[in-house]
Amino acid sequence: MVNMFRECSNLTSLTFGANFSTESATSSNSLGYTFIDCPKLRYIDMYASDDTDAVTSVNRSNYNYNFFSGTPRTAIIFLPHGSNYVTTSENVVYSYGGNSNDLRCPTYYSEDKVDIEFPRSFKANEVKYTRTMNAATKYGTVVLPYAFTTNNSVQAYTLNDENTETMYFVEAETIPAHTSFFYKKKTPTATTVNFNNTGSNYNITVNATRDTSKDGGPYTGASGMTSWGTRGYYVTEEITADDGTFYISGDKFMMATGTLKMNPHRVTFHGAWNYDPFANSGSRSFNIMTLENTGETPTGIDDELPGEIVKALDAADIRSIMGEAVAVYDAQGRLQGELQKGLNMIRMKDGRVIKLFKK
Repeated sequence: MVNMFRECSNLTSLTFGANFSTESATSSNSLGYTFIDCPKLRYIDMYASDDTDAVTSVNRSNYNYNFFSGTPRTAIIFLPHGSNYVTTSENVVYSYGGNSNDLRCPTYYSEDKVDIEFPRSFKANEVKYTRTMNAATKYGTVVLPYAFTTNNSVQAYTLNDENTETMYFVEAETIPAHTSFFYKKKTPTATTVNFNNTGSNYNITVNATRDTSKDGGPYTGASGMTSWGTRGYYVTEEITADDGTFYISGDKFMMATGTLKMNPHRVTFHGAWNYDPFANSGSRSFNIMTLENTGETPTGIDDELPGEIVKALDAADIRSIMGEAVAVYDAQGRLQGELQKGLNMIRMKDGRVIKLFKK
């Protein structure tokens, strides 16, 4: 089997049946370089087989180099179901004790802008996904095959509302697998962000990305608004934008036109605005507003009664205020791009200044 699939440049996946056997592959190099230089390879599924010889051969061939050299690190191999093969290699899935309901992978790894696709769910001790960003860019979108909990790198948000030319996103601590979401860097000048998670006793579920209903993507989901939805991609897609297609570019929420290339792990938003964003032709950008989700409504401070809390503002009140705002300043009078924690000074179109305290 040496070099058997070498340089198969369009090979994306390979599934072996129950009769797969490497009984005669007795040399230490029997499986060497089998999948070398297969740049589009996403997964190899040997699970249907009960071939313990294959497991031994894979072990001999040095999975990280000989077996897959020249292919994406994201390629996943599902070992034969009869194996109880524990390895520290990334993206090697084995059945613990031969149990089909207990597929395990010590470390699942996904690389940015590389297509991923695999047919079986499994459990991992660690999941890794890192993205490079421009230092000046604060926002992005992502969809992951595992549940994500806000970490020290990014804060997760879900789309909550929109008004005039502003999209409102609300903090979320945990995002389920296959659920498209929006995020903000916690370190403004960071050039990389991560969506990593470390568990124990294989308690992190990595959900299959390929199934009969979705066939690799896109994954659709609710946005937190009844009239809006999201679509997340694991495989690079060229999509034709319609009047209700939006995406994040830099720090702007953009209306898409023409053909849009969506890289893996990216998200598009689909819906209709309360006001007419199509009055001007061509692509348009809209403001992004991120709000805390503390379980309590923000507290408003009336301009005529400084320091005295007059009433709690609900989301509709905030939208109404921000829809008429021309600038937001902090307590020291510095111009801000959005509401900040603490005291905000909001200058309105009619000249009024409204003080709003955000917890």
